[in-house]
Amino acid sequence: HATPGKLTRLYSDEALQQFQMVIEFEPEHPAAHYRLSQLLLRMGRPAEAAEAVAVEALFRAVDDLRKGEESLIAQVQLSYQLVERGSV
Repeated sequence: HATPGKLTRLYSDEALQQFQMVIEFEPEHPAAHYRLSQLLLRMGRPAEAAEAVAVEALFRAVDDLRKGEESLIAQVQLSYQLVERGSV
């Protein structure tokens, strides 16, 4: 008999696998990293969530730079510094 907690955990585990497959197929997809971060937060995994949101910020900044928005260089530098310091 499946309890609500077990079902939530099962759906979360399945969703986690789906996000990991999407990211494996398209690693520079910012929204996938962001949504993964939200799922990880709900699963009680804040450190992994912080890493996913930092990666999302990096790829979103890169996308913006590719579109010619050079003012976002500061966002890329900040995200890089956070990753380098191990803050995420």
